[in-house]
Amino acid sequence: MAQRFYKIDLRDSLFPMLSEQQTRTTIGASDGESPAKEDKPGVAYCHNVMPSAYGFDSVGYISKVPASVFLDAGESFIDVRVIFGNARTRIHLAWDTEGTVYALFGIATLWVPLSSTIPATGGAGFSAETVTVGTVNGVSYIWYSGIGAFTYNEATNQLDNVILTGLITADILGVVASSGYLIAYTNNAIAWSSTLVPTDFVPSSVTGAGGGNVAGIAGDILFCTANTLGVLVYTAANTIAGTYTGNVQFPFKFREVDNSKGGISLDRVAYEANSSEQYVFSKAGLQAMSSRAAAHILPDVTDFLAGRRFEDYNETTKQYEITDLAPTATMLKKIKYVASRYLVISYGITSFTHALVLDTALSKLGKLRITHTDCFEYVSDQTEIAKESLAFLLASGEVQLVDFSTGAASSGVLILGKVQYVSSRMITLLGVELENVETGSSLTVEDQAALDGKNFTNVTGTLTAASAGDLREYVFRSSAKNHSLVFTGKFNLVTAQVRYSVTGRR
Repeated sequence: MAQRFYKIDLRDSLFPMLSEQQTRTTIGASDGESPAKEDKPGVAYCHNVMPSAYGFDSVGYISKVPASVFLDAGESFIDVRVIFGNARTRIHLAWDTEGTVYALFGIATLWVPLSSTIPATGGAGFSAETVTVGTVNGVSYIWYSGIGAFTYNEATNQLDNVILTGLITADILGVVASSGYLIAYTNNAIAWSSTLVPTDFVPSSVTGAGGGNVAGIAGDILFCTANTLGVLVYTAANTIAGTYTGNVQFPFKFREVDNSKGGISLDRVAYEANSSEQYVFSKAGLQAMSSRAAAHILPDVTDFLAGRRFEDYNETTKQYEITDLAPTATMLKKIKYVASRYLVISYGITSFTHALVLDTALSKLGKLRITHTDCFEYVSDQTEIAKESLAFLLASGEVQLVDFSTGAASSGVLILGKVQYVSSRMITLLGVELENVETGSSLTVEDQAALDGKNFTNVTGTLTAASAGDLREYVFRSSAKNHSLVFTGKFNLVTAQVRYSVTGRR
């Protein structure tokens, strides 16, 4: 049979969450005709791979902050927040499982533990969810639920207690800030401060401080977050938007957000983004929450994260590893929005081992495999913030940045499938041509050849001597009903051209 060629489209925006959801294809509909879009081969699986406008790139990691030498044995870092000290300096604060606080400021590359005068929150019961932050006039007020408010003293490197007058500490769940107000909330009401003195919550028609019950809540208030229009009040069953009015007597107008179903935890809200829309994994799944309505996004990701099947690819055994969770178990989830571009959804079984990353500028998904406890926007001495600020906090306190550079030491996995001519004919894979593979880069190309269309055998391609520059060709001679191509190593794929021949009927 004559040789034929087919170029796999690498510009598709999404890919299945589980490789078993990759459909079979029919690339040979008719000579000179392209197959229908739903029948085209595409990404079946990937990790440590990020999208570009034209394809997919493998990425690596750069260690920016080493593991903390102050961390007690058996403890781990669990959360990191961006706050501003009393001199308005941007600072990263992190907490470990004992409640110890660590600071990272300026271009420093070491976590500094705060002094022993920090709030006495240590112990196995500490949760970073009990700590909330509101920033007013460039200074952050850090609220420990049941304990009180603190500001970061940059001179002494400690948290100084501040009194929020007019509030009953035991009733306050947390704080947030919006439109120049520091806002405190209980399980059914909110209070806003004076705009002149953020710590003054004594109701007054002169200072503008006030508060009251939140109309329309369905269940207790769980937490509040800020957006560019005001605040969002997440309850057990719905979300209420408090829109800033500019009226000093009634600064916020409250209404229920259409299509909202309530919050779950702060970990599942990308609350640090300064935008009108807020990404949240609510009781309705992944949504873009605005002050007016909640819109569903990435329903396939919602179904995957709400499901009980977890998948990884073992680069040593060259097999998919499937874990089915118990009927009552769910995957861990955490959401962050970094550099006003990357929506990062961390997930895992007993810890965060993977992260789906939606590049909102390209509307394309990537996936990272890195064991971590949090993701955040790391800002220090970078020159290109968007591409150099996607950071992961490891349990040891180490901070690793995603390295998008072409010179990154990376090892990604990208699996394209399933290349099938028609359902009634076998196909012999002869070769694969790739572009933009740098000289000296380690890249292995394999074929998952499936005689029955489902169960595969791995065949490793041979790099030809004709490969030159950034063009590589790997040759095969494997016949099967369909083929999936596995790329392991360093790559910048914009073209994957398959050379094949059609063989016998089944």
